[in-house]
Amino acid sequence: MVIIINSDINATISNCHLYQKSQNKIDDNLQDYIELINKLQHHMRYSFSYCICINKNQQIYRFGYLKDIINHIVIYDNHNKKPELITKRNNPYINPYDCLQL
Repeated sequence: MVIIINSDINATISNCHLYQKSQNKIDDNLQDYIELINKLQHHMRYSFSYCICINKNQQIYRFGYLKDIINHIVIYDNHNKKPELITKRNNPYINPYDCLQL
């Protein structure tokens, strides 16, 4: 199931990836999960030229961030008249992810 929930919105983003931790420091618990979300699924703007584009003389963010905070799941017809699933989101910068794969 794809979700867009950050279990700890106020957690700091780690300087190292979880895979850089020694095996005895990985507990496979909530804290490791939070670190994965914040390190791997937290959208960050790395460069202005990559993330910002010009559309009709207006600067827009290429990937649509900041995303809206959503408290429930919604299905609606998008601008292409196709159904689009919007899942719960509690952080405007978290990418959609599958919790099992993460």
